[in-house]
Amino acid sequence: MFNQVKLYAPAPTAVEHVNADAVLHCVSDALWLFIPLKAADTGPNATFLTSIVNVLDPATKEGLGIVDSATGQYGSATAAPGQDWSIASLVDGATDPYFTWVNGRLEQYTISESECERHLGWKSTSGPQVVYFQNSVNVASADIAKLRTTIGTVLPANVGLTISNTMYSPGQANCPTPLPKLKLPTFQPNAAWVDFAVYFGILLIAFLGIVAAVSLASMSNGPIQYISRGFWKVLGSPLPAARKLPAPTPSPAAAGLGIPLPAGAAAAAAFLKK
Repeated sequence: MFNQVKLYAPAPTAVEHVNADAVLHCVSDALWLFIPLKAADTGPNATFLTSIVNVLDPATKEGLGIVDSATGQYGSATAAPGQDWSIASLVDGATDPYFTWVNGRLEQYTISESECERHLGWKSTSGPQVVYFQNSVNVASADIAKLRTTIGTVLPANVGLTISNTMYSPGQANCPTPLPKLKLPTFQPNAAWVDFAVYFGILLIAFLGIVAAVSLASMSNGPIQYISRGFWKVLGSPLPAARKLPAPTPSPAAAGLGIPLPAGAAAAAAFLKK
Protein backbone atom coordinates (compact mmCIF):
# COMPACT_ATOMS: atom_id res chain seq x y z
CA MET A 1 0.00 0.00 0.00
CA PHE A 2 1.47 3.34 -1.09
CA ASN A 3 1.21 6.38 1.14
CA GLN A 4 1.87 8.98 -1.55
CA VAL A 5 2.00 9.34 -5.34
CA LYS A 6 4.24 11.98 -6.95
CA LEU A 7 4.71 13.25 -10.50
CA TYR A 8 7.99 14.58 -11.86
CA ALA A 9 8.86 16.08 -15.22
CA PRO A 10 11.16 14.94 -16.64
CA ALA A 11 12.10 11.52 -15.27
CA PRO A 12 14.94 11.71 -12.71
CA THR A 13 17.11 9.14 -14.51
CA ALA A 14 17.59 7.81 -18.02
CA VAL A 15 17.09 4.19 -19.07
CA GLU A 16 19.29 3.01 -21.95
CA HIS A 17 20.20 6.65 -22.73
CA VAL A 18 16.51 7.63 -23.03
CA ASN A 19 15.01 10.01 -20.50
CA ALA A 20 11.22 9.76 -20.21
CA ASP A 21 9.07 12.90 -20.40
CA ALA A 22 7.74 12.38 -16.86
CA VAL A 23 7.56 9.73 -14.15
CA LEU A 24 4.96 8.53 -11.65
CA HIS A 25 6.54 7.94 -8.23
CA CYS A 26 4.59 5.71 -5.82
CA VAL A 27 5.98 5.98 -2.29
CA SER A 28 5.79 3.77 0.79
CA ASP A 29 8.14 3.13 3.69
CA ALA A 30 9.53 -0.07 2.20
CA LEU A 31 9.01 0.38 -1.57
CA TRP A 32 9.50 3.11 -4.16
CA LEU A 33 7.87 2.44 -7.53
CA PHE A 34 8.80 4.51 -10.59
CA ILE A 35 6.73 4.32 -13.79
CA PRO A 36 8.15 6.35 -16.73
CA LEU A 37 5.62 8.34 -18.80
CA LYS A 38 5.91 9.28 -22.47
CA ALA A 39 3.96 11.95 -24.36
CA ALA A 40 1.78 10.08 -26.85
CA ASP A 41 -1.90 10.12 -27.68
CA THR A 42 -2.32 6.38 -28.17
CA GLY A 43 -2.58 3.48 -25.77
CA PRO A 44 -5.07 2.22 -23.20
CA ASN A 45 -3.77 4.61 -20.47
CA ALA A 46 -3.47 7.78 -22.54
CA THR A 47 -5.98 9.74 -20.42
CA PHE A 48 -5.20 8.53 -16.92
CA LEU A 49 -3.35 11.82 -16.06
CA THR A 50 -6.17 14.04 -17.29
CA SER A 51 -8.12 14.10 -14.01
CA ILE A 52 -4.91 14.91 -12.13
CA VAL A 53 -3.64 17.78 -14.26
CA ASN A 54 -7.13 19.34 -14.39
CA VAL A 55 -6.78 20.46 -10.76
CA LEU A 56 -3.43 22.13 -11.43
CA ASP A 57 -3.64 25.91 -11.45
CA PRO A 58 -0.43 27.85 -12.05
CA ALA A 59 -1.93 30.91 -10.30
CA THR A 60 -2.25 29.31 -6.83
CA LYS A 61 0.13 27.50 -4.53
CA GLU A 62 -2.47 24.77 -4.04
CA GLY A 63 -2.32 24.22 -7.78
CA LEU A 64 1.45 23.72 -7.53
CA GLY A 65 2.05 26.92 -9.44
CA ILE A 66 3.50 29.07 -6.66
CA VAL A 67 6.12 28.17 -4.05
CA ASP A 68 5.05 28.83 -0.43
CA SER A 69 7.34 31.55 0.99
CA ALA A 70 7.16 30.06 4.51
CA THR A 71 8.06 26.48 3.64
CA GLY A 72 9.86 26.99 0.36
CA GLN A 73 7.87 24.15 -1.18
CA TYR A 74 4.90 23.75 -3.42
CA GLY A 75 1.51 23.19 -1.91
CA SER A 76 -0.51 20.01 -2.25
CA ALA A 77 -3.66 19.26 -4.18
CA THR A 78 -6.14 16.41 -4.11
CA ALA A 79 -7.11 14.68 -7.34
CA ALA A 80 -9.34 11.69 -7.91
CA PRO A 81 -8.09 9.61 -10.87
CA GLY A 82 -11.30 7.57 -10.92
CA GLN A 83 -12.30 4.05 -10.03
CA ASP A 84 -11.19 2.60 -13.37
CA TRP A 85 -7.50 3.43 -12.82
CA SER A 86 -4.88 1.44 -10.90
CA ILE A 87 -1.15 0.86 -10.96
CA ALA A 88 -1.77 -2.68 -12.21
CA SER A 89 -3.36 -1.21 -15.33
CA LEU A 90 -0.09 0.62 -16.13
CA VAL A 91 2.56 -2.00 -15.45
CA ASP A 92 2.84 -5.70 -14.71
CA GLY A 93 5.73 -6.85 -12.56
CA ALA A 94 5.57 -10.36 -14.00
CA THR A 95 5.94 -9.40 -17.67
CA ASP A 96 7.40 -5.86 -17.82
CA PRO A 97 11.19 -5.45 -17.42
CA TYR A 98 12.46 -3.31 -14.55
CA PHE A 99 15.56 -2.34 -12.56
CA THR A 100 15.72 -2.66 -8.80
CA TRP A 101 18.09 -1.64 -6.02
CA VAL A 102 18.09 -0.44 -2.41
CA ASN A 103 17.83 3.35 -2.19
CA GLY A 104 20.47 3.71 0.52
CA ARG A 105 23.19 6.29 0.85
CA LEU A 106 26.82 5.32 0.47
CA GLU A 107 28.86 5.73 3.61
CA GLN A 108 32.58 5.31 4.13
CA TYR A 109 33.69 2.81 6.75
CA THR A 110 36.92 1.21 7.97
CA ILE A 111 37.53 -2.30 6.67
CA SER A 112 40.66 -2.95 8.70
CA GLU A 113 43.11 -0.87 10.67
CA SER A 114 46.57 -1.44 12.10
CA GLU A 115 49.43 0.68 13.40
CA CYS A 116 50.81 1.18 9.89
CA GLU A 117 47.81 1.24 7.54
CA ARG A 118 44.05 1.59 7.32
CA HIS A 119 41.74 0.11 4.66
CA LEU A 120 38.62 2.14 3.90
CA GLY A 121 35.55 1.06 1.96
CA TRP A 122 32.03 2.12 1.05
CA LYS A 123 28.77 0.51 2.05
CA SER A 124 25.14 1.27 1.35
CA THR A 125 22.84 2.13 4.18
CA SER A 126 19.37 0.66 4.52
CA GLY A 127 16.50 2.22 2.61
CA PRO A 128 13.39 1.44 0.57
CA GLN A 129 13.54 -1.02 -2.29
CA VAL A 130 13.35 0.79 -5.63
CA VAL A 131 11.60 -0.70 -8.66
CA TYR A 132 12.15 1.37 -11.80
CA PHE A 133 10.33 0.07 -14.88
CA GLN A 134 12.17 0.14 -18.18
CA ASN A 135 9.35 0.78 -20.67
CA SER A 136 7.40 4.04 -20.64
CA VAL A 137 3.61 4.28 -20.50
CA ASN A 138 1.93 6.42 -23.17
CA VAL A 139 -0.09 9.38 -21.84
CA ALA A 140 -1.70 12.37 -23.53
CA SER A 141 0.76 14.95 -24.84
CA ALA A 142 -1.39 17.81 -23.55
CA ASP A 143 -1.28 16.42 -20.01
CA ILE A 144 2.53 16.18 -20.09
CA ALA A 145 2.74 19.75 -21.41
CA LYS A 146 0.47 21.10 -18.63
CA LEU A 147 2.44 19.20 -16.01
CA ARG A 148 5.68 20.77 -17.24
CA THR A 149 4.14 24.24 -17.38
CA THR A 150 2.80 24.02 -13.82
CA ILE A 151 5.57 22.40 -11.82
CA GLY A 152 8.52 23.19 -14.06
CA THR A 153 11.61 21.01 -14.21
CA VAL A 154 12.35 18.80 -11.18
CA LEU A 155 16.05 18.16 -10.68
CA PRO A 156 17.14 14.56 -9.93
CA ALA A 157 18.83 15.71 -6.73
CA ASN A 158 15.47 16.86 -5.37
CA VAL A 159 13.96 13.41 -5.81
CA GLY A 160 16.39 11.75 -3.40
CA LEU A 161 17.15 8.85 -5.72
CA THR A 162 20.45 7.03 -5.15
CA ILE A 163 21.43 4.32 -7.65
CA SER A 164 23.82 1.55 -6.55
CA ASN A 165 24.16 -2.24 -7.00
CA THR A 166 21.44 -2.34 -9.64
CA MET A 167 19.77 -5.62 -10.60
CA TYR A 168 17.70 -6.20 -13.73
CA SER A 169 14.61 -8.31 -14.35
CA PRO A 170 13.88 -8.88 -18.06
CA GLY A 171 10.28 -9.89 -17.44
CA GLN A 172 8.73 -11.90 -20.22
CA ALA A 173 11.17 -12.29 -23.09
CA ASN A 174 9.83 -10.92 -26.36
CA CYS A 175 11.78 -13.23 -28.67
CA PRO A 176 10.84 -14.00 -32.28
CA THR A 177 9.42 -17.37 -33.14
CA PRO A 178 12.33 -19.77 -33.66
CA LEU A 179 12.74 -21.15 -37.15
CA PRO A 180 11.90 -24.83 -37.66
CA LYS A 181 14.85 -27.16 -37.62
CA LEU A 182 15.70 -28.50 -41.07
CA LYS A 183 16.34 -32.22 -41.35
CA LEU A 184 18.66 -33.32 -44.12
CA PRO A 185 17.22 -36.04 -46.38
CA THR A 186 18.71 -39.49 -45.88
CA PHE A 187 19.93 -41.41 -48.92
CA GLN A 188 18.20 -44.76 -49.42
CA PRO A 189 20.35 -46.93 -51.74
CA ASN A 190 18.66 -49.02 -54.39
CA ALA A 191 18.72 -52.82 -53.95
CA ALA A 192 20.36 -53.26 -57.37
CA TRP A 193 23.21 -50.94 -56.35
CA VAL A 194 23.70 -52.90 -53.14
CA ASP A 195 23.94 -56.22 -55.02
CA PHE A 196 26.38 -54.72 -57.51
CA ALA A 197 28.57 -53.32 -54.72
CA VAL A 198 28.67 -56.72 -52.93
CA TYR A 199 29.48 -58.59 -56.16
CA PHE A 200 32.23 -56.10 -57.07
CA GLY A 201 33.70 -56.40 -53.59
CA ILE A 202 33.87 -60.21 -53.83
CA LEU A 203 35.61 -60.03 -57.22
CA LEU A 204 38.11 -57.49 -55.92
CA ILE A 205 38.97 -59.65 -52.89
CA ALA A 206 39.41 -62.78 -55.12
CA PHE A 207 41.66 -60.87 -57.53
CA LEU A 208 43.84 -59.54 -54.74
CA GLY A 209 44.09 -63.09 -53.30
CA ILE A 210 45.28 -64.55 -56.63
CA VAL A 211 47.84 -61.79 -57.07
CA ALA A 212 49.16 -62.40 -53.55
CA ALA A 213 49.38 -66.20 -54.08
CA VAL A 214 51.30 -65.84 -57.36
CA SER A 215 53.68 -63.35 -55.81
CA LEU A 216 54.40 -65.65 -52.86
CA ALA A 217 54.86 -68.73 -55.06
CA SER A 218 57.46 -66.99 -57.25
CA MET A 219 59.70 -66.31 -54.25
CA SER A 220 62.57 -68.78 -53.64
CA ASN A 221 62.40 -68.51 -49.89
CA GLY A 222 58.88 -67.29 -49.44
CA PRO A 223 56.26 -68.38 -46.91
CA ILE A 224 54.86 -71.06 -49.29
CA GLN A 225 58.26 -72.74 -49.57
CA TYR A 226 58.71 -72.53 -45.83
CA ILE A 227 55.35 -74.21 -45.23
CA SER A 228 56.15 -76.94 -47.79
CA ARG A 229 59.45 -77.78 -46.10
CA GLY A 230 57.70 -78.04 -42.78
CA PHE A 231 55.05 -80.31 -44.31
CA TRP A 232 57.64 -82.72 -45.81
CA LYS A 233 59.58 -82.73 -42.58
CA VAL A 234 56.51 -83.83 -40.64
CA LEU A 235 55.93 -86.68 -43.15
CA GLY A 236 59.53 -87.84 -42.75
CA SER A 237 60.59 -87.29 -46.34
CA PRO A 238 62.99 -84.61 -47.33
CA LEU A 239 61.85 -82.04 -49.77
CA PRO A 240 63.12 -83.10 -53.20
CA ALA A 241 65.87 -80.78 -54.30
CA ALA A 242 65.49 -78.93 -57.50
CA ARG A 243 67.34 -80.66 -60.40
CA LYS A 244 69.95 -78.55 -62.06
CA LEU A 245 70.39 -78.94 -65.82
CA PRO A 246 74.06 -79.23 -67.09
CA ALA A 247 75.35 -76.35 -69.06
CA PRO A 248 75.79 -77.16 -72.82
CA THR A 249 79.44 -77.78 -73.99
CA PRO A 250 80.42 -76.04 -77.19
CA SER A 251 82.28 -77.99 -79.95
CA PRO A 252 86.01 -77.37 -80.52
CA ALA A 253 85.45 -75.81 -83.90
CA ALA A 254 82.80 -73.59 -82.64
CA ALA A 255 84.91 -72.82 -79.60
CA GLY A 256 87.78 -71.81 -81.83
CA LEU A 257 85.65 -69.56 -83.90
CA GLY A 258 83.75 -68.35 -80.95
CA ILE A 259 80.49 -69.12 -82.73
CA PRO A 260 78.11 -71.68 -81.19
CA LEU A 261 77.00 -74.30 -83.76
CA PRO A 262 74.04 -76.62 -83.60
CA ALA A 263 74.57 -80.37 -83.06
CA GLY A 264 74.15 -81.31 -86.81
CA ALA A 265 76.61 -78.74 -87.99
CA ALA A 266 79.20 -79.92 -85.45
CA ALA A 267 78.95 -83.57 -86.70
CA ALA A 268 79.37 -82.53 -90.35
CA ALA A 269 82.46 -80.57 -89.52
CA ALA A 270 84.03 -83.58 -87.75
CA PHE A 271 83.35 -85.88 -90.75
CA LEU A 272 84.98 -83.53 -93.22
CA LYS A 273 88.00 -83.27 -91.00
CA LYS A 274 88.54 -86.99 -91.09
